[in-house]
Amino acid sequence: MGQMIEGRWDCSSCGKKMIQGRYKHCPGCGKGRGADVKFYVADPNDVVAADVPEKGPDWMCEYCQSYAPDSAKYCPNCGAPRSGKDYFEVQKEQAAAQAQPQQESAPVTRGPASKRAPILLIILAAVAAFFLINSLIPRNADAQITAKAWQREIAVQSLEWVDDSDWTLPQGAELKETAREIRDYERVLDHYETRSRQVPEQYISGYSTEYRDMGNGYFQSYQVPQYATRYRTEYYDEAVYRDEPIYDTRYYFKIQRWVYNRTLTASGEADTPYWPEETLAADTEREYGRSERYALKCANDKNTYTTELPFDQWQALNIGDKVRLKLSSGGSILEITKAD
Repeated sequence: MGQMIEGRWDCSSCGKKMIQGRYKHCPGCGKGRGADVKFYVADPNDVVAADVPEKGPDWMCEYCQSYAPDSAKYCPNCGAPRSGKDYFEVQKEQAAAQAQPQQESAPVTRGPASKRAPILLIILAAVAAFFLINSLIPRNADAQITAKAWQREIAVQSLEWVDDSDWTLPQGAELKETAREIRDYERVLDHYETRSRQVPEQYISGYSTEYRDMGNGYFQSYQVPQYATRYRTEYYDEAVYRDEPIYDTRYYFKIQRWVYNRTLTASGEADTPYWPEETLAADTEREYGRSERYALKCANDKNTYTTELPFDQWQALNIGDKVRLKLSSGGSILEITKAD
């Protein structure tokens, strides 16, 4: 339990300041304490006996709007029986009333420049979007086929002896040698090392004095602990590991495998493409894969275009045919159709 401190209040009627909390009426003008009175501590040394203040807060008379002590059954100002809110309820209403105007902010008036700026930004964004969309929209062009070309390839593999190694000996391999080598590593605990770290902890570094408003012109002091942070050194053991090699037998050998040997190519400008022909060595050579490409060139008065097509579409078009092109924004052919 702290000390009892006599507070102060100001008279809103005559402007007298620092009126002692014991007075229910202003010594300057005689007006009673009203709803606008708020007590404050002016001098922490204004200590009074613990039994001097009323036990409870003052109450506000509904008839004359002045405060009365908690022990009064009737208002000492006008004689009305006790009714109305206490000091803290009145303070709460006063705070709410003062905060209300701040929440209702007036509309901001902008000048002509502020109004024009968003409109200008919208126009610029619309223009940029227009050019962007138009640059991405495909466009059409008429042209005539001026050349055709094709190319077909066959990749060939051959069965050859190659050098290799592994942790097992494959079937059909010819062993050359073996060796003990590191196949992997195992993480093994080696030892412990003592480390240190700084651990934070809070402690009470002192106390500050605060004052609790009793609502009757007096305050009760109390102590509030002040906290600070300090660090202590903590020691601990940290495990240290090492990588222990795992040895195994590695086999070095020769083995027959299919490897790339060559590519057979045929190309031309005729409308009847064919696959290259070459005799493959029996049992030691084989086809690995086939690929084919079909291209044509077309032109108009402004540009020349080249593109690759699937065989069926390429074969259906001939040199001299007029075609309709759908072009990307970069000028490449997206689609080609024979003109009517």
